[in-house]
Amino acid sequence: MILDANSIQNGAELQADVCVVGGGPAGIALTLSLSERGLAVLMLESGQLEEDAKTQSLYEGEVADERLHSPPDKYRQRRLGGSSAIWGGRCMPFDPIDFETRSHVPHSGWPLSYDDLLPYYPQANALAEAGRFSYDAGEAFGPQLEPLIRGFDSPRVRTSGLERFSCPTHFGTRYAKRLQLAPGVQVLLGANCTAVRLQADGQAVRTLEIATLAGKRFTVTPRAAVLAAGGLETAFAAGLARCHTGRRGQLPRRGWPLLHVPHRGQRRHPDRPGPDPQRAARLRGGAGGYLLPPAAVGDSGRAAAAGAGERGRAPALSAHHRPGAPQRRAVGAVSGAQADQL
Repeated sequence: MILDANSIQNGAELQADVCVVGGGPAGIALTLSLSERGLAVLMLESGQLEEDAKTQSLYEGEVADERLHSPPDKYRQRRLGGSSAIWGGRCMPFDPIDFETRSHVPHSGWPLSYDDLLPYYPQANALAEAGRFSYDAGEAFGPQLEPLIRGFDSPRVRTSGLERFSCPTHFGTRYAKRLQLAPGVQVLLGANCTAVRLQADGQAVRTLEIATLAGKRFTVTPRAAVLAAGGLETAFAAGLARCHTGRRGQLPRRGWPLLHVPHRGQRRHPDRPGPDPQRAARLRGGAGGYLLPPAAVGDSGRAAAAGAGERGRAPALSAHHRPGAPQRRAVGAVSGAQADQL
């Protein structure tokens, strides 16, 4: 069922097998999965079914340099479905190197690996309605697909990477009915987590303190709790837990949460050749991108130097993704028949 948190009695103490803090794509996916296992799940969402100005203002904040980063309340949504309400639908899996400890990246390394995550990706793709879990052009379209850059073959730069795009699926509207009907699931809208109290040993959550903007306050005592409130808010909630206990426990100890990373990419338009018309001509017929495998990344974190035959080759297309901008599949020229295979 889906309820307004203001309907909960002031001072009440709620119980649940699992309390999921956050009603975005991660929180919704986890809640539905846990419900299928017969667990009683309480999901707390700060927002409502639609955008609410007062709730959205809780995302307001300052950025160090507004030229390099958008305001924190600009491209995030505080409502059921989270930022999937406004996303462009772009989907890509992590790479194995993202989980590894790297000497040139301070504090890198995760307690899980790419292989640990891999079995769950197909289901994630299905929930996001982003087609099959296949992110290699050769695998998705077969050997008949023309190469992104004819004659280019490199052990360092892979040009067969795919980006898939969801409908884009708004998880709030798409899965609200399932949440409403799922056995053992209770969703509270307008519920803001204001404190995370840990057990004495700092290894588990004891109580979550919840407040609404209307002034209602109550607590949740779960057997287990999951913080699924997005990169910024999850880190903030973990910080609340440390503040209330003075202990770090097994909660995240570090992190540099952010939104979109601005970057300066090169553009090459096939009909407006730059200094090298022959190179531009090779790019006609499709748009695509390139990927650097781990072996192509040097100890400094920059791309390792290419071989003599690869120097001077520019990426086919690198464009900064902006919410609301037209989306393109980075697979080169794709026919209608090939698109149907996705």
